[in-house]
Amino acid sequence: QTEHHQNFQKIDSPSGKSYNQDHWDRRYNELASYMKESGHTPVPKKYPENPGLPRWIWKQRANYRKYQKGDFSPEMSESRIECLNKL
Repeated sequence: QTEHHQNFQKIDSPSGKSYNQDHWDRRYNELASYMKESGHTPVPKKYPENPGLPRWIWKQRANYRKYQKGDFSPEMSESRIECLNKL
């Protein structure tokens, strides 16, 4: 990991979680809300209501592929995979 990435993960948020975990939780909840409203999880690539959500989903898929190949990093974990699979 780069020094910048390590420092980025160490920043604490008001919830006491790392910024990275807070961000992940927020995006996950946004995806869960989208699914509840639409009945599915595929978000359009251009989604004006939440333009960052499609990129986050793309990043999760990329992190999952890395995880499957043995690249274990804080970006993807068993608990995150379980959460995503529940949707």
